[in-house]
Amino acid sequence: IRRPDVASVAAGTPGLVDWPRGAVMLAPGLPGWKIELARELRRSFRCPVQVENDANLAALAERRHGLAREAHTLVFIYWGERVGAGVLIGDRLHRGAANAAGEIGFLALDPGTTAEPDRLGRGPFERMVGADAIVEAGREAAARHGGVLAGLGLDGPGLDGPDPRGAGAVFAAATQGDAAAVEAVHTIAARFARGLAPVLLVLDPDLVVIGAGVSRAGSA
Repeated sequence: IRRPDVASVAAGTPGLVDWPRGAVMLAPGLPGWKIELARELRRSFRCPVQVENDANLAALAERRHGLAREAHTLVFIYWGERVGAGVLIGDRLHRGAANAAGEIGFLALDPGTTAEPDRLGRGPFERMVGADAIVEAGREAAARHGGVLAGLGLDGPGLDGPDPRGAGAVFAAATQGDAAAVEAVHTIAARFARGLAPVLLVLDPDLVVIGAGVSRAGSA
């Protein structure tokens, strides 16, 4: 496609986005990623440019082309190496007063925990259910039960990409009935349900869609 033929540009990004400006205000998982992204893109494109949080864009995609065409209130859960949510009420995105709506990765579910990010910028809920947590749960279960995961030697997250020895390996082993992998998946699923519960109680959505890296794990 020739550049003059591009009618509009939309860019999705992690973090808090000042939507009118198209600026990334804060992205805890990407240190230094505070950028006037729309302005930078306009250096290359003369057409309208819009920048939006990636989970919000995913929610819009589900509304227009996916499972949520008939749902009034939709929560899209972006679950991969990071965790976030996009919320649609009617046909409008709910961004919140500070554009922080849906940042569920920073839920603090356990007593004594705070929303303070770790050195990698991950919130407490992300640390409980993200790709690293899936790998760790698989490693701990394999130490007790043995099986496929014990021989595999899990060594990384990789849920959002090629994943021969990371979180995807845990899900793959679970589909084969490996006891350690099944236990690990149940552990993570229980944690995930705890984090999702307050979101559902507050919003009472018609539909919840879980996508991003974990959606490659197969059907429930």
